[in-house]
Amino acid sequence: MGHSGMIAALSAVLASGCATAAPDPVSVTLEETRFLAENIVQVVVAVEGVPDPAVIRTATDCAAAEAAMLQRLDFARHVRTAMREEGGIRRADAVYSVTKDVPRGDFILDVAVQAEACRELEEAGVIANYG
Repeated sequence: MGHSGMIAALSAVLASGCATAAPDPVSVTLEETRFLAENIVQVVVAVEGVPDPAVIRTATDCAAAEAAMLQRLDFARHVRTAMREEGGIRRADAVYSVTKDVPRGDFILDVAVQAEACRELEEAGVIANYG
């Protein structure tokens, strides 16, 4: 999905059931980013506001893209996500492989494209308090 499509999809998720008022932005807090190995990054995010798994996945994708860019890597491939909920806050613990070259497999992110999409989501007010 392109970043314009992602913005539209997340906006639709946030607006569902809310015909008259604009939805509050989703609050995303990056709790932890660490490299488990040279090419494996773990990110933990806390998300308040929307329990939709697509929004949570986007938050972890944003964090992984940011971590990859800091290491001057170009691609990230989602490996796994474990989620739990406590007191209305969902936490996602996700792992990505990050590489300079396009990795094999599914769920591959071009980190430059993902980072731009994340900035646009934040500017559009779809996510807030990210990073």
